[in-house]
Amino acid sequence: MRPSGLAIKILCLATPLALSSCSRSSTKADLGHVMRTHDPATATLEDIGGGQRKTTLAGSTEIGILTLGDGSQAKYWFRSHHMTKDPGGTWFLLDNGERIFMGGYFCCEVEILAPDLASPTSLKAFIKKKDGVQP
Repeated sequence: MRPSGLAIKILCLATPLALSSCSRSSTKADLGHVMRTHDPATATLEDIGGGQRKTTLAGSTEIGILTLGDGSQAKYWFRSHHMTKDPGGTWFLLDNGERIFMGGYFCCEVEILAPDLASPTSLKAFIKKKDGVQP
């Protein structure tokens, strides 16, 4: 039995979506493991200004701490799309324990402008807006 034209179109549209979500899940899970094993608070971080400190681990995962304008902090774990088979991703951990994953957006390093670092609310708005944006 031959598939109909509609069935072929659905498969053509659904297959890349399914594959991309598998890849995103892989990066998300891989970084989740790095989160559990590497705490930026105990690492030697370079101060790059603007309230941002970071280092790069073996395996090309960038970890760091963002000091927000209100004095709170957010830790992050980032892997570039150059090191994955997907758009890459970043896990953020806020002071209140909230964990947020953002797929894509950053290319080679985490760079966030001061207005987006004003408070946890502004950082979360930035993450929501940029989640899934192709680097």
